[in-house]
Amino acid sequence: MENFAHVDAYIQSQNPTHQQSLIALRKAILATSPLLEECVKYGMPTYVFNKNVLHFAACKNHLGIYPGPKAILHFAETLKNYSCTKGAIQFPWKQEIDIPLIISILNYNIQENIKK
Repeated sequence: MENFAHVDAYIQSQNPTHQQSLIALRKAILATSPLLEECVKYGMPTYVFNKNVLHFAACKNHLGIYPGPKAILHFAETLKNYSCTKGAIQFPWKQEIDIPLIISILNYNIQENIKK
């Protein structure tokens, strides 16, 4: 796992065919809330509000989104067409990345963190 100083370096290191999707996702995330802090944790772009809200990672065949198990359970019906594990969602590169869905998951996690 590489250590990146910032998200720009992470995105620039990825497959050029995926960089525009990563840039679009990053812009949408940052536009969602001024309360989010952007950093790199575990070698991935990470967004924090009181605690981690969402990570993403460019994998060979998919974009991995890591919102935590509670969010995945909450969105289970919506995510039924995606491969999911307890803490991860895979958005295949061969499909358009569903940024509005990812933002909905992000907003859910922000609201959950506000409650705590």
